[in-house]
Amino acid sequence: MPFSVELFFDPKSSMAVQQCGAFLQKAGVPSIFSTLGASPHVSLAVFEQYNPERLHALLKKLAASYPPTSFRLSSAGTFFGKEGVLFLAPVVTDSLLKIHDWIHRALPKAVEGNWVYYLPGGWVPHCTLAIRLTPKKLGKGLEVLRRKGVSIQGRYSHLALVETHPRIKPIRLIYSIPFSGNHRKNP
Repeated sequence: MPFSVELFFDPKSSMAVQQCGAFLQKAGVPSIFSTLGASPHVSLAVFEQYNPERLHALLKKLAASYPPTSFRLSSAGTFFGKEGVLFLAPVVTDSLLKIHDWIHRALPKAVEGNWVYYLPGGWVPHCTLAIRLTPKKLGKGLEVLRRKGVSIQGRYSHLALVETHPRIKPIRLIYSIPFSGNHRKNP
């Protein structure tokens, strides 16, 4: 089963992203919030197996090293391929890249089977709204978001470990840890 480390949003921005999902649902485009029980997030890493004690310790250390970090979701997009993914994209900031880099420097000690799409140099940060859309529904979803003029500001408030196997069962939160640090130096 795949697992992921995700950046969860503060309650206000999470609700704003879920509202985007509701707009999509109303237009006949199923969102991952209603179909899979997902929470709004940006995935930092996806992998096949992990050592619970090691991963929990490194996520706890990372969360204690960084404060809640500001973000802005300012565009919508999709990936080429058959997956039919519709997403909102955050503005890529130095803070986001530092958190992503830190997690990937530490992960080899705790996980196996990293997915290449999430590794440094190949990662496209995104907040998934819908998956497995037909080209017609994908176009409709992009149009809904364009008409709404979506731009969401908020904070990444938690790191979360999630079990993600949406073709078999709903997404399952394993645990989350709030950011609590001040980031005066790299952990």
